[in-house]
Amino acid sequence: TDAACIDGAISAIRDNSRGGAQLVVVHQALVDEVGHASGWGSEAQLEAMKTLDTRVASLVEAVEEVDPDWDESLLLITAYHGAIPD
Repeated sequence: TDAACIDGAISAIRDNSRGGAQLVVVHQALVDEVGHASGWGSEAQLEAMKTLDTRVASLVEAVEEVDPDWDESLLLITAYHGAIPD
């Protein structure tokens, strides 16, 4: 699930036994899945976006714990496609 993926990424970032993560890839599908099921721009999809926003904030917090100044970190967020609301 999306939540498990974020939790795993946060664990990898915080894992100092190996010097922390060198590369973490996180795929979140909920916003797209809800958009297909409930319609683009629907209330359900907007709620999924809020959920994703909270998850990304948790990921950012984990990075800031191990690299407070972001000297050795890069966060790249992409979307693979867009849609035209119904």
